Amino acid sequence: MAQAQLERLAADKAAQQMLLERQVSALQQELGRAQAAAAQAGGAGGYHMRHGGGMGGGHDIIPMDALGEPYQRLARHNKLGGAVTATANFLDRTAASGMQIVRNYPLARLILFIYIVLIHLYVYFLLARMQRQALMLHGGLPGLHHPGGGGAAEAGTGAGAHVGGHAAADLHAGRLP
Repeated sequence: MAQAQLERLAADKAAQQMLLERQVSALQQELGRAQAAAAQAGGAGGYHMRHGGGMGGGHDIIPMDALGEPYQRLARHNKLGGAVTATANFLDRTAASGMQIVRNYPLARLILFIYIVLIHLYVYFLLARMQRQALMLHGGLPGLHHPGGGGAAEAGTGAGAHVGGHAAADLHAGRLP
């Protein structure tokens, strides 16, 4: 009786192992088909899966081939095609690596934020300086005194002329609206 029970349990175990092996094989084939379909769907569609994607909340990298006809025309160009494709791939890899660093390191995020703020402040400073120089060079606003510029502002008869001819100095000092 015990022998028959052991044989039955061994047969059940073998049947369960075969079923498990079939399921594993089917899942591996399905995974292979899904990866092949993802790679075919965009050329670089498998890039996201191969390079640790999935941490960014499901954002996929858009393949360069999906950018439309202008990119395709450049990529097929005899002299520029290789350079355009290589540059696009380099920029794609660099951006993906940079974003992975920014995503994983809080200090890198802080440094990037400070860098962006400083760049914006620098551009604001340059624009303000160039605007001030352009105003001084071209006579500025109507009615402002400009040395050697002539016109109604110098004579003190313009609609916005300032008594004493110091409108430009008052503008920089913040005394004019």
